[in-house]
Amino acid sequence: LQKGPIQFLEMAAKVHALRPEVQFVVAGEGNMLDEMVAKTRELNLGGNVAFLGKVNSAQARKLYASADCFVMPSLSEPFGLVALEAIAHGTPVVISKQSGVSEVVGHGFKVDFWDTEKMADCVLTILREEPLALQLKSEAPRSLHHLRWENQAHHVRSLYEQLIRS
Repeated sequence: LQKGPIQFLEMAAKVHALRPEVQFVVAGEGNMLDEMVAKTRELNLGGNVAFLGKVNSAQARKLYASADCFVMPSLSEPFGLVALEAIAHGTPVVISKQSGVSEVVGHGFKVDFWDTEKMADCVLTILREEPLALQLKSEAPRSLHHLRWENQAHHVRSLYEQLIRS
């Protein structure tokens, strides 16, 4: 539930209404799979949504590389490493403001998880505006450069040192 699968499908239906050729891929497993398949049928998206189940690292890399956009509409997510993986593969992202990763992603769209209209608009913009998509692909991975464990550890250590001094 926290991953926002129903919001994803509602966003997909809005994109599909304007761009019926767009294909959506859902990777991973979870207890909502049957509900998602039923919702896909209800929204008449059966031919446009592929449920792949659990994928390995090589399959995930291929999916990121072939995707025009990555959408993570999480209702609540402590961080969201998959968004960073997408960015690392040069895939433009649309993420929820409610995810922890939204605090560190500088080049991507951030939308409230419940705003499926805005989410769809972001996806359609990425699909329509090739220069923007290319800019997101080229600049977003640079934002990952500072997200190294060493940098984070140094930051935490300096916080501790400041606290000890005060």
